[in-house]
Amino acid sequence: MDDDFATAWFELESEVAVRLLRTVVDFIGEHQKKVGISNPNPYLTPSEEGEFPRKRTGFGQASLTYEPASLDVIRQTWEIRVGYIENAFYMELLVTHFNRLGLEESMRQQRDRIAQNLKGE
Repeated sequence: MDDDFATAWFELESEVAVRLLRTVVDFIGEHQKKVGISNPNPYLTPSEEGEFPRKRTGFGQASLTYEPASLDVIRQTWEIRVGYIENAFYMELLVTHFNRLGLEESMRQQRDRIAQNLKGE
């Protein structure tokens, strides 16, 4: 009986960890779409206040990351952090100093989608 319970519990935890990871990967993909609107050289159509930053080189768009990526660690901590790599610090500066939209707004806009992903729908 204890082995059956332990197995069932492990499977449940594993399923939740997979859902968390899938949700984060989906969130990042959707956010990358929001910051992927092109502003080609000579950069005449930059984003305005209240918009997501527009893409110039694509570095900021590609610099979103998450950790941990290990399902074992996620199952232990129930936490996944999402953010930009260090060299893309300017993406958050655009939010805090130039009133562009960022990860928090993207998360707010995706609340329903996030909930569906977590439910496994």
